[in-house]
Amino acid sequence: MIIWCYGYDMLDTLINEAGYRAGDIVLRDIAFRVSKGESILITGPSGSGKTTLLLALTGVLTNLLDGYLDGQVRIDGVDPISPDGFTYIPRYIGVVLQDPEKQLAMPKVLDEVLFTLENLGYEGDAAYEIAREYLEDMDLWSKRDSHVEDLSGGEKRRLTIASALAHNPMIILLDEVTASMDPWGISTIRRYIEGWRGEKTVIIVDHKARYFIDLVDKVYLLDSQLMEVEDPDILENYNIDIMLKKRIDRSPSKPGDKKLILENLSIGYGEPIQTGVSLEVRAGEVACIVGPNGIGKSTLLKTIAGFLNPFDGSIYVDGKVFYVPQAPDNLFMFRSVSRELREAIKKAGASQDITSRLVDLYRLRMDIPPFRLSHGQRRLLANIIASIYSR
Repeated sequence: MIIWCYGYDMLDTLINEAGYRAGDIVLRDIAFRVSKGESILITGPSGSGKTTLLLALTGVLTNLLDGYLDGQVRIDGVDPISPDGFTYIPRYIGVVLQDPEKQLAMPKVLDEVLFTLENLGYEGDAAYEIAREYLEDMDLWSKRDSHVEDLSGGEKRRLTIASALAHNPMIILLDEVTASMDPWGISTIRRYIEGWRGEKTVIIVDHKARYFIDLVDKVYLLDSQLMEVEDPDILENYNIDIMLKKRIDRSPSKPGDKKLILENLSIGYGEPIQTGVSLEVRAGEVACIVGPNGIGKSTLLKTIAGFLNPFDGSIYVDGKVFYVPQAPDNLFMFRSVSRELREAIKKAGASQDITSRLVDLYRLRMDIPPFRLSHGQRRLLANIIASIYSR
């Protein structure tokens, strides 16, 4: 028998099993409590079930998706799994999903935040002023009349944050909120979390533990089971940035011939957003292009790949270009991971052995549709496909 004790506990969770009816069990033996005003971080490898856990906590897993949950969840005493509780909960929680494309509903930036507020009973000038406050905080007020599709990936992320926070929720769930965010955006999120301390209940799911570990009360690692982490050093085994650094460190010290040359490019949609872009990349080099959200990083890659024509300047490419979009779902065409890889291997004439090692390394299931993978695993699959074509 489970006896639920309320009062200072804002979230009570006991999950025996949870997952999707068409697939395997994703979560097993999960139990934790979060008190009012407490902040926790849940980290772990791609595919470990972090997003599924958040979907279970909000009731989305069982009410909107083909999922199941054996156990109990209580948010301030309310059962989000029940139909009545599921309709009640949105007033008190704010959720930022991992993929902003799946969260945005309205065509214009301002309308997106107003849509959330109006659905929760805010009207007229009051709704407008709240929307203005949060869009200004996210540096999006100047783009309030812009089409959402014209925003960069990081700007879309900031818009979902503004929309999720505008109704002043008691509980905030952040799923990989740092993805596609520039340093300014990450510092803004950190400022919010610092301001919420002791007042709001915050659950953060993120690979990049270093951004939040000094701000939270507890850290949990989810990898087949959920365990509280007392020693932060254990997280280094799951830190994707460390893996990336090791790969970059292996880049050859003596790169080869020039493979990509950009000279005085002017790029953009309709009108230039960047001019005078020049770059040289040699064989074996790894080039990292960084900059604020909306500055034109994705636009530059699309121009190099030939999806956009430059307004001015020249592009020289010695070899093939494979473009991995920011939203990996746009890359997939087949019903299973194995078919995606087979077709890529066939077209590229690549080695099956190399591909198998990559799949084993990242623990990808071959028999399921790509869209059943976690968002992080879909990104990994897109990069594996790109590596197949690059060989």
